[in-house]
Amino acid sequence: MKITWENWLILIVLAIVGFMAWFQFGYPQFFFVNLSVDKQEAQRIAESYLSSSGADTQRYLKAVVFVEDSDTDRYLQKTLGFKGEGEFLRKYNYDLFFWSIRFFRVGQKEEYVVMVSSKKREVIGFRHSLEDTEARIALSKNVSKRKAEEFLAKNFKTNFSELDFHEEKIRKLEKRTDYSFSWENKGVYIPWSDTENGGGAKLIIGATIAGNEVIGFYNNYLQIPEKFGRFMEKQLAAGQYIGSISFILMLIMICWAVFLLAWRRNDVIMHISKPWYFGMGIALFVLLILSILNNFQNLLYEYNTSTSLVASLGQYFISVVPNILFLSVVFMLPGLTGESLRQEAYPDKKQISFFHFVNSTFWCRTLSRMIILGYLLFIMLIGLQAALFSFGQKYFGVWVERLLLVDMSSSYLPFLAALVIGSRASLNEEVLFRLFGITWGKKYLKSTILALLVTSVIWGFCHSEYAIFPIWFRGVEVSTMGLLLGFMFLRYGIITVVVAHYVFDVFWGVAPYLLGRVTPYLFYSSLFAILLPLFIAIIAYLINGKEEERPLAWLLNKHQKFNLEVLINFLKDNKKHLPAPEKLKEELISHGWDVSVVELAIKMAYYS
Repeated sequence: MKITWENWLILIVLAIVGFMAWFQFGYPQFFFVNLSVDKQEAQRIAESYLSSSGADTQRYLKAVVFVEDSDTDRYLQKTLGFKGEGEFLRKYNYDLFFWSIRFFRVGQKEEYVVMVSSKKREVIGFRHSLEDTEARIALSKNVSKRKAEEFLAKNFKTNFSELDFHEEKIRKLEKRTDYSFSWENKGVYIPWSDTENGGGAKLIIGATIAGNEVIGFYNNYLQIPEKFGRFMEKQLAAGQYIGSISFILMLIMICWAVFLLAWRRNDVIMHISKPWYFGMGIALFVLLILSILNNFQNLLYEYNTSTSLVASLGQYFISVVPNILFLSVVFMLPGLTGESLRQEAYPDKKQISFFHFVNSTFWCRTLSRMIILGYLLFIMLIGLQAALFSFGQKYFGVWVERLLLVDMSSSYLPFLAALVIGSRASLNEEVLFRLFGITWGKKYLKSTILALLVTSVIWGFCHSEYAIFPIWFRGVEVSTMGLLLGFMFLRYGIITVVVAHYVFDVFWGVAPYLLGRVTPYLFYSSLFAILLPLFIAIIAYLINGKEEERPLAWLLNKHQKFNLEVLINFLKDNKKHLPAPEKLKEELISHGWDVSVVELAIKMAYYS
């Protein structure tokens, strides 16, 4: 595939414009991301805190996960806007992100949970769960309240003259009484709405006392009004409904792909492409299994100690392995069908499928060019997304969440988690919605524009369950990016859009590590995940293999060769009575003849 210098210049200019749009509208959201404390340091801080309290941490299993205060993030974005949220977090030194370290034992309720700030190297929350029958000495409510005040003043330098008493809770158990007290900051009240009964958020600090022990405390917790919670539930339910409709449409596409795969099972293009797709499907399966192991800390953190740990983990793996198999197969089946349809729908656009490389070589400079184009397209995509979000925030009150950041940070190897997410999404979605979807649409809808629009909208609204609000905005945003991906797919090929999609997803998983304040390990490992396709491009450029496709006639099996000979003889004997070659080709293919056999027979009967 040759690209003119004029086209390169246009694409580079568009990428520069995209970068400028992202830098203007997207980059500022990373200002308050501070992950200076990594997982190992957070665990050491938690263990040190418990040891100073007399707890033997060696007797407990441990799980460390990264947590975002998503309710606070949602509420501040919605009420104060993104800029106002940043000002609030800085003014009150609020920890939107923190580590949660769980110390537990199998079969026992007693456990410790310690929350450690990701930026301040200090404990900001704590919970000691006790058996309900665990005894503690009896203290009065007033004495317990005084203990809570002394503890908060000592550990957080709390000035109670700046606080109003907020709430007290008393929990009477068989052998003890737990007292919980909280105070609210006098200067913080963020209303949910302008109505009188709308409620508002308050900044809270509190502690729980059981006898002489502080069994729980929290510092700077934003208490969200109930009406906002109900509003969020309604939004998420709407997203699930829209996403379910789009998912059904996606399943229809997959079923159609399976039907066509069975109908064209002897297609030579499928036959040649099969080993490559099977290999990639197996690679995806292995990556997804590694992803589960990489996120083992999440499983431990969520483990219910009332059940057997082995049984709980076994049940999880049994339930998740079928989903992994489904994702691997979903990549292969539409891919093989799309390869066959491409030959009919776009016979002159070999670069839009993998077959050209499968039948010649991947290690060529065309691959290098397509990967570089993928990076340029990625920059265009983040610029387009940033511009859409800016428009949405200004006119529709759009706000977003940082779910990928949380998922990445909880894993053992964040860069591997990002790599898996990027590989899975880019291969599965680009093969289904671009390679199969657009070629399918062109063949059966008879229109490239309609094929682009339909596949982009289905793909876009399949993302409606993602937490971006209003719910409908996510579908519009992703559909718009889908149109750009579809155009570039037809113009520059499948590898270009796969690389762009991969880098896009990896970037949003590791961007806080690249742009925020983090440890060197997180920065450099994230950079590796982003640049992985570029390393492949360099290797392909240096190898510079020849793109010489093997003749299809040499690759036919015995059954196909027999059909070829029969068809050639039939065409030669009946040329005068048959329709024009193109019309004849359509009729033969519609009756189940292999596309490659038909093309070879017509070529040899009419043009040789």
